Amino acid sequence: MMEHPKINLIDIYPNAVPNFPHVPSMHVHYQEKSLAVLDGLPKYNDLPEMFGGTGKILQE
Repeated sequence: MMEHPKINLIDIYPNAVPNFPHVPSMHVHYQEKSLAVLDGLPKYNDLPEMFGGTGKILQE
């Protein structure tokens, strides 16, 4: 679990919740990736605007 008090958000890692059907919707901080993921989801340079980022989307 990781808290983000500036944006009133708490990350709970899906593998920490038994039987939780995790369905990802985006990748954040993708400019720092160590492995390219070709899955069709949006890849944000930092964060979406609604989470206080630039909203800049990178190409797959």
